[in-house]
Amino acid sequence: MKDGMETFGVFILLLELGGKMPEKGVLKDSDGDITFDDMELMTGFPSKYFKKAIPVLCSGELGWLTDDTRVTPGQDSGDTQPTVHNTTVHNNTEQYITVFETFWETYPLRRGKKVGRKKSFEMFQRIPLQDLERVVRNAKNYGINNSLPKDPERFLKDDFWQDWDEPAKKTDPYAMNYKELQDATKTANS
Repeated sequence: MKDGMETFGVFILLLELGGKMPEKGVLKDSDGDITFDDMELMTGFPSKYFKKAIPVLCSGELGWLTDDTRVTPGQDSGDTQPTVHNTTVHNNTEQYITVFETFWETYPLRRGKKVGRKKSFEMFQRIPLQDLERVVRNAKNYGINNSLPKDPERFLKDDFWQDWDEPAKKTDPYAMNYKELQDATKTANS
């Protein structure tokens, strides 16, 4: 995404501003709607970045701000200062944390442990919200047949998790547990 770092920086600043508003998450204080100049004064970040980033943050591509956000000329002072009306900042972090905890519990151990929790969470947050439950289900499918699974970080990397919509058939003797291997050996020798 072009200007992605600036857009993300604006989003973080909007989260901070939204948390300080009388109605949490709505960019409106006792004086009315927060203008871009207000945002600059409150954050020290130039207003031109807010003007550019807010439409992107409201777009269907990201949807980090509600769709009812609109930018119109200010009406209080008769100037043409843009104002952001009824902007609600969404923070999906709680959803990601909740589903990640389920993913982490579901993911199979590698040699008796799991490593890379922090990096795995960072990668997990890059996955679209609508795919999170699928990731958890695929982690379970992956664990069914893998006696030596990849670390969670590598499972998430390069969308490897997408290959596990269905559990694999246990045809690989290395993927079988000891009992299944014994049964397969008995059947083959009979």
